[in-house]
Amino acid sequence: FSMTALTTAPVPSLELINGIQMPQLSISLPSTSNEAAANIKLALDAGISHFVTANDYLNQPQIGTALTSLELPRSSFFLTSMVSPCQCDADAPHCHRNITDMNECLRTTTAEFLSDLQQLNLTYVDLMLLHGPNLARNHTGPCTPAACAAGRVQWKAFSELYRQGKARAIGVANYCPSCMHCLLQEPGTLVPAVNQIQYHVGFGGIAAPNISYFVERGIVPWAYEPLARGLLAKNEACLAIGKRHGKSGAQVAMRWIVQNPSQSVAVLTRSNNSVYLAQDADIFGDTWSLSHQEMETLDEVSCETNPELCTAYGGPRIAWGCTQ
Repeated sequence: FSMTALTTAPVPSLELINGIQMPQLSISLPSTSNEAAANIKLALDAGISHFVTANDYLNQPQIGTALTSLELPRSSFFLTSMVSPCQCDADAPHCHRNITDMNECLRTTTAEFLSDLQQLNLTYVDLMLLHGPNLARNHTGPCTPAACAAGRVQWKAFSELYRQGKARAIGVANYCPSCMHCLLQEPGTLVPAVNQIQYHVGFGGIAAPNISYFVERGIVPWAYEPLARGLLAKNEACLAIGKRHGKSGAQVAMRWIVQNPSQSVAVLTRSNNSVYLAQDADIFGDTWSLSHQEMETLDEVSCETNPELCTAYGGPRIAWGCTQ
């Protein structure tokens, strides 16, 4: 089928709990400075200005070099980075530590936060996330007391650095409601601005109560793996709906995330292809939308109908560290 013309509608922003505007669509960046610079330029040309990295992605110095070489005005891009948990098991890529002393956890979190800024050659980031709770990958069940204690200590470090202006906003990733509840029970705590979670077509029933929990507390859900590791780009339901609109299966899958009227969900994707980046930005176009019936069709995709969508991190779960 022929693709319809892409719209030029700008990528919208979501207002975070402290009033900061965060672009709703973001991309992860590659690992060399030349590739990162090229990717940033292509994304900006497509209207995408939100870029994501993390301490354990091992690419922050290269991104810092890329940003410096491009000589971009600081206000022209939104940058998110992440700090690792104090306790990471052997399955966590590039993060192998088990810091059980809470004073050391506080010092390590502060040092890694500041190291992120130094590597990026920035005085502040727009958003800094705790990359996950202090739990083993594929842990099943709620937040444990030990994970709760370590999370609170890390959040204390984040809150102090936020007050110092080292980040315009702070949030978390891979937090299930019980770990979030732990943070919010601390007297006087700052509410995390976002929670980055695994969310895509097929996870509607699984994620809905979790997303409601976050939204009710002013926390913006942020979907990673919006294409279920690329599988939804080839999904029959997404392709069939896309054919009717002249859009790709990938565009349909991401439109489903952002069109839900009861949710304001951000989306994280990755591409260094100018055509795909333009298509990603086009999910917000005002010349097309999914019908009520099409939304319902995608709502009905599940782990039962399409089990291949639900195998990451040991099963259907929004977070790799906990499930409740």
